[in-house]
Amino acid sequence: MSVAGLVMMHITGNRFVTPSTVGTTESATFGLLLATLFAGGESLFTKMATAVACALIGTFFFMRILRRLTFRDMILVPLVGLMFGGVIDAVTTFIAYRADLVQSLGAWTAGDFSGVLRGRYELLWIAGAVTVAGYLYADRFTVAGMGRSFAVNLGVRYDRVVNTGLVLAAVTTAVVVVTVGRCRSSA
Repeated sequence: MSVAGLVMMHITGNRFVTPSTVGTTESATFGLLLATLFAGGESLFTKMATAVACALIGTFFFMRILRRLTFRDMILVPLVGLMFGGVIDAVTTFIAYRADLVQSLGAWTAGDFSGVLRGRYELLWIAGAVTVAGYLYADRFTVAGMGRSFAVNLGVRYDRVVNTGLVLAAVTTAVVVVTVGRCRSSA
């Protein structure tokens, strides 16, 4: 998770931006709820794939919101992300309440290792592989964090690098949320 946060910090150029402050973890939780609702009897890999897809959609939607911001203060970007994540979390909680899945959702997102048993922890290797890919792309993420014009001048394909970083961060976050859970802040 820390590597995913570092990638997002470099891509956005903001040290307060992490998957938990831009709605990525909340989007993965929403995907987990959707998988529980519509594919409850399916394998854990199917639930993880749904969580990854929702995390990708949520992350790219946040980046679209970020591109529309005219005033990019250091605090404004994560504040908008926290509000975006709060809206997704509220929708998730509402749907879970209506479907009588609040306790089930709470068990999935408890943020502990007690549910990491044989058959569940192996999925963390996916997060490990994605982390290695993030390490291999680290120099490109650093250059992309310096801005579009700077990256293009150095021969880096800015959009491709940013999209790759967002995919790596979203996949890592979704895998960790499905396997381990997420820690909720008590703010």
